[in-house]
Amino acid sequence: AEVIEKWRKVGGRHLSMHMPDIVRNSETAEIDLKSAEDVAELAVKLGCDRLTVHVPKCSVETLSNADCRQKMLDAYAFICSKVLRHDISVGIENMHMTSKDTPDEKRRFGYTPQECRAWIEDLRRICRSDKIGFHFDIGHARNNAPFSAQYAISTWFAELGKYINGYH
Repeated sequence: AEVIEKWRKVGGRHLSMHMPDIVRNSETAEIDLKSAEDVAELAVKLGCDRLTVHVPKCSVETLSNADCRQKMLDAYAFICSKVLRHDISVGIENMHMTSKDTPDEKRRFGYTPQECRAWIEDLRRICRSDKIGFHFDIGHARNNAPFSAQYAISTWFAELGKYINGYH
C-alpha cells in the first residue's frame, strides 16, 4: 500500500489488477472463490480502479446447462459486487484456443465475441451495473485459430466495442 501511495503521489493514475481464474470443479461442481475473494479484497484495500477477470474456466458445454451457467454467474456476481460497491470497474477478458482444445462444445468458454458479450450482458443485468465491461486481449483474439479466421479483430470491435474498458 505504501508503494502504491508513492506511485500515486508522483502521477500514477490508473491501478488495475488481474484476478486468478474462477474455476468450477467438474467432478464436484463446486466453485472455489477463496483466491478470487482475496484478490477482490486486496483490490479494494489498494484502491484499484479496475479489475480484470477471465471468462469462466469451464467448457462451452458446461455453460450451456442453465443451472451450471446460473451458478457460475452467481459466483461472478458475488465477486463483482465486492469491488463494484467501491467504484472499481470490472473487465471480462476473452480467452483463446490452446493445443489441447478442439473447436467444439468441449473447448473452454470465451473464445468468440458472442460468448463474451452474452457473459458481460448477463453479469451487468445481475449486478445492475454498466461498470462491467470487456477487457479485450488482442493477442488472444489474434492467436485463436480456427476462430481467428472467422472473428477478425474488427469483428471483435464491432461486436464488443461499446463494452471495452481495457486492452492488452
